[in-house]
Amino acid sequence: MPRGSGTPATTSASSTASTRSAWNTPGIADHPERPDRAAIQLSDGRLGHILAGEKGTKRGQVFYSGGHRFGTGYPDKTEFPPTWSDDSIATEVLDVAKNPDRAIFQPNDRWRLTGTRKRVKIVVILEPDGQVWTAWPPPGSPGVVKNPLTKEGAAREPRRSDQGRAGIA
Repeated sequence: MPRGSGTPATTSASSTASTRSAWNTPGIADHPERPDRAAIQLSDGRLGHILAGEKGTKRGQVFYSGGHRFGTGYPDKTEFPPTWSDDSIATEVLDVAKNPDRAIFQPNDRWRLTGTRKRVKIVVILEPDGQVWTAWPPPGSPGVVKNPLTKEGAAREPRRSDQGRAGIA
């Protein structure tokens, strides 16, 4: 499929161990934007984004990006289960990136990968060069929390500060 064509390539992984990864399926294995498995990585900076996130302002509105570590408390964000350490989040995110159950090449030229690890579904966004851009657990898996918006529907301050936490660049 041509880069940026807007028509995503979609597949599910085979049930056999040797082809468990969606990277090995027809239409994905030979995709021109498929990253080399050995090049797939999660930098400290992107892990920091996934775990602690960032607060910003756009057009006068406060917004939060990333911040999926349990207890971060960003409004309208999901959080990994409380039993998952920073290291286990990094390990499982990288495993989904390297061995996804499903792979879709999106119109924005990034891969949307999904996989279930330890009964928790994980979505990973991957650059064609193999860099993990972000990841999160969608609502519905055991232990995953989705934070509410405030009554006004606006963002609120997170429950605690994560500055200085391990893995934050």
